[in-house]
Amino acid sequence: QQRIVPNPALNKASNFPSYKNKKSPIAFVNINLNQEASETILNTEELALFNKIVIAMGLNPNNIYLTSVNKNNNIAPDADSLIAEELVSISSSYIVCLGLTVANYLKNETAKTYEVQKSWLETNMFQKDIVLITIPSIQEMIADPRHKKLAWAELKKAADQIQSN
Repeated sequence: QQRIVPNPALNKASNFPSYKNKKSPIAFVNINLNQEASETILNTEELALFNKIVIAMGLNPNNIYLTSVNKNNNIAPDADSLIAEELVSISSSYIVCLGLTVANYLKNETAKTYEVQKSWLETNMFQKDIVLITIPSIQEMIADPRHKKLAWAELKKAADQIQSN
């Protein structure tokens, strides 16, 4: 079984750690709500579940793109432009928002529930045509395993499309 080695490369903003395979067909965006900059995107428990999800999709965890947005304005006052610049630079056709907070942030919306948020959105964003997929965050899936079923339905659809290309 393949696993992500917890040794992220950092982009130029040092508070946006990323596992960066810019050629990955799919990118995952997590959010860091910590008060301090962190070099970790997912803790050990979250990383274990994330690896299982990526492997179940038929992908190698070491060949995907995973990044994190830091919403603390004291740490990253220019977070909007930095994450946009980062996502423009990758070739992923699918961007997975890990949680409503990420989806609302990237779409500049305020959806309060997954039922309100459109989980599969084909759009032009980051200067390219992409599919923006919103699923529960890894933390939400750990706290309530029922969220895994909702997430898997969307990720399976993406995995099937990626495998057919």
